[in-house]
Amino acid sequence: MEALVTIISSGFVALLTSGLAIFVVLGKYKEKVDVNEKNIGKHNDKIDSLSDRVSKLEGGVDRDRAHNEYIKRKSPLTLTEKGKALLLDSKGKDYIDNNKEKLIAAIRAKKPKTAYDIQELSKEVIEDNSNEDNFIPIKEFAYRQGFNLQTLTEIFGIYLRDIALRELGFSITDIS
Repeated sequence: MEALVTIISSGFVALLTSGLAIFVVLGKYKEKVDVNEKNIGKHNDKIDSLSDRVSKLEGGVDRDRAHNEYIKRKSPLTLTEKGKALLLDSKGKDYIDNNKEKLIAAIRAKKPKTAYDIQELSKEVIEDNSNEDNFIPIKEFAYRQGFNLQTLTEIFGIYLRDIALRELGFSITDIS
């Protein structure tokens, strides 16, 4: 009987020891799984951020490619023949010529200090006025022709810049 008790006790101790060992191993395994889940979450956030950045970069490349048709990327920026034609076809030249005083006054009010300031403010002033009623035909043109309004704003900005530079006492060569 004593032998049976010893065997049962030994078996119980072995079972208990094995159970504790399994419990420790499972605990360590769960800890590793938790760490990996956290790391995967961090990596997913980084992947999402990287994906957003790549999308923005692609958009910028596409925009620059579209602008290259209409704007020569040299200093100072100038319109290509296609850009000049689009300025006329869209009635952007008429819009600027008919609103020249107002647009230049808006540029002047922002107190540009350099020719580059005038270049950037020219685009900004056109964007600021793009919700006015007299800009509607340009938006309709953009819609019908499948143009991005930003492309037209860039083109109009260069035309307005050239006028504003003269009006505000700067030279086109002051940009380069």
